Amino acid sequence: MSSVNPIFLRNGSKYQRLLPKDILLLKAEDNYVRVYLSSGETQLLYTSLKRLEATLVGMSFLRVHRSFIINVYALTAWEVEKSELHLGEHLVPLSRAKRKNLEEMIRLLG
Repeated sequence: MSSVNPIFLRNGSKYQRLLPKDILLLKAEDNYVRVYLSSGETQLLYTSLKRLEATLVGMSFLRVHRSFIINVYALTAWEVEKSELHLGEHLVPLSRAKRKNLEEMIRLLG
C-alpha cells in the first residue's frame, strides 16, 4: 500500500478517510489512540496502537516508543543526546530499542 492511498480509521460508528501524509503521529492514551494531523487537529479513536500499527504496515510509519508511532516523513529533527524526536511542535520520546529501526527507515526513505 502506498503512502498516497487513503486509509480509513474507525471513529465510533463512522469511518474517517485520511491520507497518510496528513498524519503526523499517533499516541496511545489508555484504551484510545490520539491521532495528530498536519492541520493541527487531533482525533481520539477507540482502538489500540497495535491495531493501528498493523493498518499502517508498508507505509512511512514507525513505532518509536511503546506509546508512539510517527510518520517518518513528518520528522523535522532528532536530538540524539536526549533521544527526542521533533515533528513540528510535537516532541516524541525515542526508545533505545527502536533507535536502530529509525536509523534504517531514514536511510531507506532517504
